Amino acid sequence: KTKNDGRHRWKIPASVKAGSAYKIRITSVSKKTVKDQSNKNFTITKASSTTTGGGDTLKIIAPNGTEVLTTGTVWPIRWDKGDGKGKVKIELLKSGKAYKTIKTRTKNDGKQRWKVPTSVTTGSNYKIRITSTTDSSNTDSSDSNFTITKASSNTSESGDTIKIVAPNGTEVLTRGMMFPIRWDKGDGKVKIELLKSGK
Repeated sequence: KTKNDGRHRWKIPASVKAGSAYKIRITSVSKKTVKDQSNKNFTITKASSTTTGGGDTLKIIAPNGTEVLTTGTVWPIRWDKGDGKGKVKIELLKSGKAYKTIKTRTKNDGKQRWKVPTSVTTGSNYKIRITSTTDSSNTDSSDSNFTITKASSNTSESGDTIKIVAPNGTEVLTRGMMFPIRWDKGDGKVKIELLKSGK
């Protein structure tokens, strides 16, 4: 039972089995018919205790495709920081081309809070790209496109809906990491569940 405020920081338990058949379901506590679950499965992996030879490689975790971001909201960009050294450049791509620079140089710490500018054109052809400032070949971009929509100026009459924003499919979450579960907020309290194979 948690406040229906659209976000919940979830530390993925080490006890959760690694697999690619997971979804999140959010249900209104007062009205059980008001619920939503991730559109597609996402993956949970084991935290690697050793870094492989390419341990300095950057890898985007979120947004990695299928997410719907709303202008004016703060979105946590997450990436696998590799060796964590140096600085990275973060860009918003539109149709595969650089559209906006989010950060020219920022610490390679695996996270960046980004307020989606209201000036961004809505569309479903966006990706994030992260590049090392010292090695331009060390780069990664979202696996598939995500969508940016405008914040609706009026809430629907009922307000009786829940819509999951993340994780909504294709993400790869690592046991032990903190992941922000996000949804379109509403009234009352909600229950948050982890589903496996749709159960």
